[in-house]
Amino acid sequence: MGVSDLTGLRDCPLCGAAADSGVPEVRATVPAEELRDDVLAEYFIGFRKEQCFFTYHRCGTCGVLWNPIYFTQAALDHLYSTMPENVGVSGERDSARTQAGYAQLLRISPQAKIAYLELGADVGFLAREVVSAGVVRSADAVEPNLEVHDELAENLGPGGRVFTDLSEVPAEPAYDIVTAIHVMDHLLEPKSVLRDVAERLRSGGRLFIVVHDESSLLRKALGRKWAPFCLQHPQLYRPSTLGRLLNEAGFRVSGQDKTTNWLSVRQAGSLAASIGLFPDKGARMLPDIALPAKLGNMGVMAQWP
Repeated sequence: MGVSDLTGLRDCPLCGAAADSGVPEVRATVPAEELRDDVLAEYFIGFRKEQCFFTYHRCGTCGVLWNPIYFTQAALDHLYSTMPENVGVSGERDSARTQAGYAQLLRISPQAKIAYLELGADVGFLAREVVSAGVVRSADAVEPNLEVHDELAENLGPGGRVFTDLSEVPAEPAYDIVTAIHVMDHLLEPKSVLRDVAERLRSGGRLFIVVHDESSLLRKALGRKWAPFCLQHPQLYRPSTLGRLLNEAGFRVSGQDKTTNWLSVRQAGSLAASIGLFPDKGARMLPDIALPAKLGNMGVMAQWP
């Protein structure tokens, strides 16, 4: 396996099996491990007809799908620090509507007054929904992208704190609910992060995670053109591998749902066109009507003892 200044070898993020022990399963039309560093950095944001990602291997020990060659943490910190806000797939209107659906899945009692923490909050649409329901006494967020901090702070409401890294959040059992929407598939060391989250949850506190499901029907239908096969995801989960990861970090899985995304017909066409599944001209002619869709994602609720 070859590496560069931006990349390195990594063992299985779930069970620790050696980097060379997995079996290659999904290879990009443009394999990232074969590109020069300057070209690789340009591919980091966006979708393309000739999509680029690192080859995904299936771990023979635990079954997780992961990239044995991937960006180093230093390279990721730089790439994410300049990334635009994460509404590119759905648009702001439909992203907010999707996040409102996640808020419903939290099933917070109307009488509750919880302490809430969101990891990878982006501009804070989910936090805004939770805060506006009147069920929180405090709401904080972790978001490395400095460009969105002002809007995020506004959505957290008075007294809300914005941190750039989980390590900045006081390590004490202060939170009742922690959410992580499309975060776990971005992390180099997900098990370590889960243990750090546990230090900040009260006994009986809950963690709600949304990730892409690499065993979904949509993934099987699209093959390597499935959008979550990309440079931002060093690993992808299915229910069994995510459940094992949570259990090994000390959590107990208490519920699982297929999640719904709101997406306009035009935006769906544009996304399909960007990976070569639909003509560009045809996408622009589609109506801007938002519809709910199952896009192969899953929401998992886990409880801390």
